[in-house]
Amino acid sequence: MTSKTTWTRRAFLSTAGLVSASKVIPRPLNALSLSTRKADLSYLACIASHLSSTDTSPRELRAYAVRGGSWRIIARMPCTDAIGAVAIHPWHNVVYVAHDTKEYLGIPGASVSSFALDPSSNGFVQLNRQALTLSATHPGHLAISPDGKALLVAATGGGAYNALQLAPDGRILPEKRAIKLTGCGPHRLQASAKPVYLRFDRSGRVAYGCDFGSDRIDQIRYTDGVPHIESYLSLASGSGPWRLAIHPSQPRIAVVGRLNSTVTVIAVDPRSARLEKIVQQLAVNAAALTHASFCASKNELSVAGVISAGEYAVFTFRMDSASRAIRQTEMKRFAATGFSEISNKEGRIEFPWSIHNIAARPLYPLAR
Repeated sequence: MTSKTTWTRRAFLSTAGLVSASKVIPRPLNALSLSTRKADLSYLACIASHLSSTDTSPRELRAYAVRGGSWRIIARMPCTDAIGAVAIHPWHNVVYVAHDTKEYLGIPGASVSSFALDPSSNGFVQLNRQALTLSATHPGHLAISPDGKALLVAATGGGAYNALQLAPDGRILPEKRAIKLTGCGPHRLQASAKPVYLRFDRSGRVAYGCDFGSDRIDQIRYTDGVPHIESYLSLASGSGPWRLAIHPSQPRIAVVGRLNSTVTVIAVDPRSARLEKIVQQLAVNAAALTHASFCASKNELSVAGVISAGEYAVFTFRMDSASRAIRQTEMKRFAATGFSEISNKEGRIEFPWSIHNIAARPLYPLAR
């Protein structure tokens, strides 16, 4: 039976990790472990030390080299603006930051910046900063295409996706396009469209987005470099889709609903990548679900969730090879830990639950 929670705005933001970091971060980063399929994998991880525009803790962007479970800081930088999201270029040592603001240079709309890691100074060097489209405020997530050419922004406050292009050196190009969303849901937190998450598929020509406010999943296709919504699928009313995971070898997408604690499995057309239909929906015994990740080597889906105040869990679902149906096989409880997806092939990296602004990718030499 699914745990029931009376969702006020305060309760929702608490489970989202949008509270003071000093109250919820339980241990230092150097105590963390790396859980992957191979023990010798190394990663570059970037985090924002604060949690939202309302968090009063010091604002800082940090980069870590993660090797064998040991986190070593390699760059840090104080930030004037709150950080809504971070992302890392697929191969350049360039970090992208979405500034969690409602205006930039006096114009309604937020902005995104690119920073190069500077190993000589243990800091970041700003490459450039670009404004988003008019009224695209409070961005909450960034996604970069596998070829490193396209940057998608979920402007949560403005109810829109923004699409930008990246230069060969990783800089953000000035041209931008907006995909405006409309709609709402029955919950008090769903008064308007609220895109909260984006993820490219392996081809890089298609991305999928979660619209928390409208209970909708969008499929975005790039045609001649121009993005547009090619298909969409409405989920259960009041579900609040928060994160999704794309299976690397099966035509399936798993979506976690934050408001109703469900995992929804969607069938995708294997040729066109269009969203076809909902094939399964499972209730999870949690107050809220927060992350999802497929592990291809084990054909498993991992879902992170909040059980109660200060108690969290990772739920494991096994996918049947023949029917492609999933069933829950395990639940592990944690005092205060979570995970963020690194790679469909290599597993997951663990980090303090309160840190939701994290990006990670395999660690390449900094001189590259």
